Amino acid sequence: LHSGDVSAESGGDLGFVHQGMLAAEAQSAVDALKEGEVSEPIALLQGVALFKLIERQSAVVNPFERVEARAADLLQREKSKKAWESLLQKLRSETSIELFADAMTTTMIWKNESATN
Repeated sequence: LHSGDVSAESGGDLGFVHQGMLAAEAQSAVDALKEGEVSEPIALLQGVALFKLIERQSAVVNPFERVEARAADLLQREKSKKAWESLLQKLRSETSIELFADAMTTTMIWKNESATN
């Protein structure tokens, strides 16, 4: 078996991971491990994984200066995602699609209901 994960280049070492970095199934398995233990095989979307817990570190709070740029990026992404979802919802509520099919072709017509009202 060969790993297709980018961590394969470093012998499969993921380094330190924090809550939310792993799929829920993998996180549950890792949380249950004691140092030095290896998990049972875990079926993930990308395949099957084994985890060995080498060491745990206590969580630390980073100074704001260290995380400011990442926090700003995450906030911008969250706002962009909400704006995009809002736009899609608006477009879906204001637009209808009618399909007309005959033996030779299918024609799609986009019809804005508010334009005809």
